[in-house]
Amino acid sequence: MQLAGCKRLLRGCTESTSWGACLEAGMAAYERRDYADAEERLLVALKLAEAFGLEDRRVVTTRNSLAETYRALSSYDDAKDQVEKKLPFGRLERRLDEMGFHLIEAEELMSELSMDSKFNTHLSFLTMLRDQGRARADRWLARNFDGTEFRLSVNLAELFC
Repeated sequence: MQLAGCKRLLRGCTESTSWGACLEAGMAAYERRDYADAEERLLVALKLAEAFGLEDRRVVTTRNSLAETYRALSSYDDAKDQVEKKLPFGRLERRLDEMGFHLIEAEELMSELSMDSKFNTHLSFLTMLRDQGRARADRWLARNFDGTEFRLSVNLAELFC
């Protein structure tokens, strides 16, 4: 870490700061698109979270935020490392690995929605999303139903890692 980065950490998020404060500071930096600052603060938050145990939800939450920051920095190998370390490979992961997943995309619809739509809780908006999702699922099933139990339409590891 460079000297300027250390000074920034000392001014905001240090190892004597709480995990929540460091995470919040990292996410605020991410929202400002100051990804280098977000990375530094989230790394401190991760160190603090790991003190609670590697399976603690705070570790998973911090690793997820750090992975998103690395994606924004186009540091895909680092992002992949964080995603792979998020959860220990246990019973749930083995069950998920045995399941077949399919992806029904709606890029054209999603691209029309503003970022503010993520906070839209109006019943009419949620009903429209549900109806669109059902209609797309019906069309997808009509085209792809035969053989869906034998083949996957998406590789989750490639899509999210």
